[in-house]
Amino acid sequence: MAKEEVLLRGMRNAASTQRTYHVGYNSYCRTMNYVFPGVAFLPATDEKIAAWFTFLRDSCTASTIRNYFYGVGSAHGDELLPFPALKDCKQACQVLRGIRRARQDTIKRAQALGVEELLRMANAVDRRATEGLLSARDIANDKAVWAAALFAFVGMLRKSAVCGPQGLRRQDVRFEQRGGEVVAWVTLTGGKTMQFGDRTHGFPVPSVESKLCAVTAMLDHMAAAPAEGEDAMFQWCPPQGGTTPMSHACFVTRLRVLLEAAGLKPDDFTGHSLRRGGATLAFEHNVDVRRIMQHGDWKSSVVFQYHQVSDATRLLLPQRMVAAMARA
Repeated sequence: MAKEEVLLRGMRNAASTQRTYHVGYNSYCRTMNYVFPGVAFLPATDEKIAAWFTFLRDSCTASTIRNYFYGVGSAHGDELLPFPALKDCKQACQVLRGIRRARQDTIKRAQALGVEELLRMANAVDRRATEGLLSARDIANDKAVWAAALFAFVGMLRKSAVCGPQGLRRQDVRFEQRGGEVVAWVTLTGGKTMQFGDRTHGFPVPSVESKLCAVTAMLDHMAAAPAEGEDAMFQWCPPQGGTTPMSHACFVTRLRVLLEAAGLKPDDFTGHSLRRGGATLAFEHNVDVRRIMQHGDWKSSVVFQYHQVSDATRLLLPQRMVAAMARA
């Protein structure tokens, strides 16, 4: 019974959170070994945490340090030790505030990928396939990443939905013929907001006569890389042959290759640029924000941060203001 309890307590956080907490706790232990040699690491005190924060001042942002702090708290939970809230660590809070002011860290948000950029990428995918310089395996991988990118854009999906252990499976997409179009009905059963299996998230993706048709790209990929219903939707062709679920590293690395081939700056974009780009397109076409939240599975007003406002849109308000002033 005790082993089962330990196992279940170890499952309380998502895998990505566990990795962050592990890095944070290891950093804390190394600092304690250097600053307070011979002193027990746990339980942590305000003095110990403040010294650790100071040690991290040049290598981490304040938000990263805060996440690492929770990792130390998680280690206390493993040992069933009490752990103070950050607000109760007065020294540590003052150090963290000083780090924020000294570093002046700004949040760098990924630039949204729009229709224009996607068209340039579509042409790059076609060009790479016809130049005769790529192997069949590389062409198949281009198509896999391209299909995943289009679905992430139209579905406003998080990266984990297309290349994670809780991502789309073949059985999660159902194709339906409706008049002259094919509609892909998508059902996500796992993800950032569905970690406990208490609900699902679904949305439709219709086909369209365009290079940017996500349904066509998906069907092309499925034909090129067959898989069973329980298998990941997006399959990667490794050098040793066969197929394997497309990893986050494979997706992001090849996406950067396609961005560069399209004449874009890969450093300006991330996998999250697709989710942000899809939301931006919906906002620009005056889709009701509640519908955007439902389609992209947002649970808070953070959805507004995904709207990358164009210069033309930003001009509308002051233009109307100066026009009214001119009529006065």
